[in-house]
Amino acid sequence: MIRVYAVQIGTVAAKELTELFRDWRTVLVSVGVPLLLFPLLVSLAFAASESPGGQTRVAIVGQDSLSVVPFLQSLERFTLVPIADSGAAESGVSDGEFTVALRFRDAGARIELIYNNAEVRSAEVAAEMRAALEHYSTGLAAQRLEELGLARELLTPLRIEHNPLHRGARAAGTLALSLLVPVLTLLAAAIGPIAAAGDVGAGEKERGTLEPLFGTCASRAAVVIGKFGAVTVMALIGVASFFVGAGLAYLAGPILYSAARFEFALQPLSVALTVLLGILTAAVFSAIELTISLSARSAKAAQALFLPVLILASAAGYGAVTLSGAAGWYAHVPLLNLALAIKASVAGASFHPGVVVLWAVVYIAAALRVASAVVQSEGVLRQR
Repeated sequence: MIRVYAVQIGTVAAKELTELFRDWRTVLVSVGVPLLLFPLLVSLAFAASESPGGQTRVAIVGQDSLSVVPFLQSLERFTLVPIADSGAAESGVSDGEFTVALRFRDAGARIELIYNNAEVRSAEVAAEMRAALEHYSTGLAAQRLEELGLARELLTPLRIEHNPLHRGARAAGTLALSLLVPVLTLLAAAIGPIAAAGDVGAGEKERGTLEPLFGTCASRAAVVIGKFGAVTVMALIGVASFFVGAGLAYLAGPILYSAARFEFALQPLSVALTVLLGILTAAVFSAIELTISLSARSAKAAQALFLPVLILASAAGYGAVTLSGAAGWYAHVPLLNLALAIKASVAGASFHPGVVVLWAVVYIAAALRVASAVVQSEGVLRQR
């Protein structure tokens, strides 16, 4: 009996996959768009972030008596523009003509750093400028101590040694993965099955080919599970395509835009757990979207109902990125627990993987149970 049931499921899955791969639109949405989307978005982001001449325009207001301007010019990162009017400098920063502005007060002994904290680039440059000025101030103070015959160490009575767990490019690589992978996995897992789920459920109802399929010797539960298997395969192809696209974007960065290279140090166990969680995430969304498609009156209605799923996937992915040190009860929050587990796995930490995997299986089983109940209703199948 089990063997016959498995054969029925495999036959339905093979039938659905054959029809899905014949539809060029499904293949394009599942494979072509992800492969092209990420390299294109990254290229646009790099192109938009490149400033003319590779330098940052900084407005200078007031009299510099401590040779701060020559120091900043020696860094070769800033284009310094003298401005006579303080109001014009503030307006320039607000309008984007200048990224930041420096206003010298008290004969140059006090510097006011003006920047637009509602604009990311201005805030970043302000932090960079502040660090450079603090370094220059420390050096200037040390020079004055030496002129007075005092030891330089008087400036730093307490020495602090940094001992980070990850160094340099490896730290940046680990951070980038822990931020990118959860969001990308959930979005890809939610987008990947949309075309296939919409076609094998509501699409077949509109074409009138779903009822004849249920008239075969295969049970309706076997048909649902077979369709779920086909949709999951398409979802996994979509997830893989998204990550390949992201990888191409990463490889193109240093070649096209001189972007920095990262170092990645994922342990084999972390990779295996991340892949498992990614597969389960794709299966969860496949089951949910198949159930929605079978319940919808039409393919258009199914597409509208998929939108909340995409919103939930985005919220869970970005929520996991913003959460730090999540409490244990988050392991029971649907979708967010998957994103948090993926984030922890990439970072080499642990976030209740057994609990999260168990919940994922429960989500899949519950969705398929609902889908099986839906197809038992002749009224739902005949909805147009």
